[in-house]
Amino acid sequence: MNVLYITVDALRADHVTSEIMPKTHGFVDKNMEYTRCYANGPGTPWSFPTLLGSRYSGGTDGFGIPGEDDVRPTLAETLQEEGYATAGFTDNRFASSDYNYDRGMDSMWDSGATSSEKRLKHEVRGRLDQDGLLFKAILRGYHLIDDLLLNIRGDDTRFVRAEVLVDQVTEWIEDRENDWFAWVHPMDTHAPYEAPDEYQRQYLEEPVSRRKSQKLASAATHRPDDLSDKDWQLQKQLYKAECQYLDDQLERLFTSLPDSVRDETVIVVTADHGEMHGEHGLGGHPQQFWEEVIHVPCGISIPGRSNETIDDQIGLVDIPPTILDSVGIEFPRTGTATVSFQMMTA
Repeated sequence: MNVLYITVDALRADHVTSEIMPKTHGFVDKNMEYTRCYANGPGTPWSFPTLLGSRYSGGTDGFGIPGEDDVRPTLAETLQEEGYATAGFTDNRFASSDYNYDRGMDSMWDSGATSSEKRLKHEVRGRLDQDGLLFKAILRGYHLIDDLLLNIRGDDTRFVRAEVLVDQVTEWIEDRENDWFAWVHPMDTHAPYEAPDEYQRQYLEEPVSRRKSQKLASAATHRPDDLSDKDWQLQKQLYKAECQYLDDQLERLFTSLPDSVRDETVIVVTADHGEMHGEHGLGGHPQQFWEEVIHVPCGISIPGRSNETIDDQIGLVDIPPTILDSVGIEFPRTGTATVSFQMMTA
């Protein structure tokens, strides 16, 4: 039995609807839908120890997970030990090999996430006083710096688009002959929202420039009081455009699997956290446990299992043991399962 594990960045549960994301909504609705799935923390660094390691982030020092000497195996390591081919596809630095998330991966496509440019940005952010005048001045002009770097590299967007990741993962899957585990983490619904023009036109009269979307995203996260009601409405529409673009790419991924492969594949769709667009006067995903930030979608397709709507509350930490149970592998007892694991798989 194969495993396709899709963890979207910053996708709110309330946007996986028949109006905004009809294909993804259809997938979730036709399979095992968990209506009250919650992230175990308000951001990527807190969610990925749970998503790939089924451990709480508070159980490790700093961001990420320990290296290979760690006695608790990751999801990928457990599957690899059982003979699975394994691969990861991400452009999020906090979910990359820089933080040991390549453990158990035969292949890891994260070169953009671990680039020297992103490492430098992270180093600068870590060294400066974030309440200081210099840091605040850099933030106000950050969209200009980012735009310049993208022009130099010849890139259209800050993050690799889902289209690219889908191409990579489908090509990798096509070359597999035995059981495989593929994890893919699209970044499109993470700010700044830079959906292709044809998607923006579905929500706006005219697409906004890359620079404007970057400036708006920076202000929403760091200076939300500066945004007007019109600004927040624009941010919301740009986010919906990204959701719709991502929806088409996820459908392309689903339909790339032949029926014979689909019938032998567990598919999981969830997110690491949500995003705020002016609710409570905040934007982005502040380190606070608001519903908009921690309520995430979760749908699981298990061959041979009928569709079911489950309203009991679960956490992202429950997903790795559920995946293993679905393919008949015992969850390592050195890991961290929760009580709802039994509820999910019973």
